[in-house]
Amino acid sequence: MITGILANAGTPLMWFGIFHLVIGNLFIGIIEGLILGFMFRLKKFKTIGWMIVANYLSTWVGKILLDVIKDHIDITIYQVKTYLYVMLVGAWLITLLLEFPFVYLATKGKTRRWSISIVGNFVVQTALYALLAAYWYLPVSGYSMVQDVELVKNLNFVQNKAGVIYFIEKNNVCKIALDGSLAEPVMPISPAAHLDLKYNPDTRTTNLIALFDDMSESRQDGIVIIPDVLKNQSQHRTLTEEDVQRQWKTNADDLRGFEERQWDVYSGFWPMEGLNIINSENTKEKIHLALETPFVAWFITYSAVLPEDEVVFQIDRQICIYSRQQNKLAVITKGTSPIVFLTDPSQSQ
Repeated sequence: MITGILANAGTPLMWFGIFHLVIGNLFIGIIEGLILGFMFRLKKFKTIGWMIVANYLSTWVGKILLDVIKDHIDITIYQVKTYLYVMLVGAWLITLLLEFPFVYLATKGKTRRWSISIVGNFVVQTALYALLAAYWYLPVSGYSMVQDVELVKNLNFVQNKAGVIYFIEKNNVCKIALDGSLAEPVMPISPAAHLDLKYNPDTRTTNLIALFDDMSESRQDGIVIIPDVLKNQSQHRTLTEEDVQRQWKTNADDLRGFEERQWDVYSGFWPMEGLNIINSENTKEKIHLALETPFVAWFITYSAVLPEDEVVFQIDRQICIYSRQQNKLAVITKGTSPIVFLTDPSQSQ
């Protein structure tokens, strides 16, 4: 079953999962068949055949089950560890159930058929799960997001308390302070929209706009949410006159002053590449936050770095803040396409 789950992950797990899905099940079936044949003196060719079929079946059923589970479970970074343990044990139990009939068929003609089928199935599946997890998938997984930082639910550590985030949640453009206070809807919007900044060369200011995935010709320029949002904002903000698709932007939107930029911040395209914070001037120290495992693989997008090296970013449908100085990570709110300001631009309109 685990191979069906792995095929949902991104690079490099994606390639391991695809290889496992298409070819790996063949070799696993052969190994399982040989182990069963050796344990109970079975005809190895027949046993190998049954176990190959069992592995491909459990893989596809596992993929379907995972898709159903993912559609009905909503987790945050706080529940990831528990979720991974539960999913691993659940996948192992379901594999035992799905592959038992094939082990039973392979032991046809043996005395105490039920008991040796139960024992053989348990031994084979447990051994293969342990080997695959330890030597195949664990080395290429990334879980520093929940392993190497302090996950906290209290936002008292936030330094930029005057900062505000505009984002989309359900059918509304919303805003919230970086410390989690002052959350309120701003205006209704299509759930297919995402927020961005658009430079206006006529006024030499920048508007906060909503763009749409189902872009019609009449909405190609988007809808202005707040005009001239950066007219009174920090002059150090990284801006270009070209439209930026922030959901796949590599370099973080930088709101720090030039003298504060000892650390470079950027995100990668794949979940494994994650968020990278690198001391480019002195120590060359690197902080890497990512989450890509066989059971959950989340992309990091819409990153912005603030004074005191606080980084706001979207991971899955969560808007988080990470403090480099304190090595703390917290979820601010649920939502998408966060655009961060050091002060609320709506208050200066």
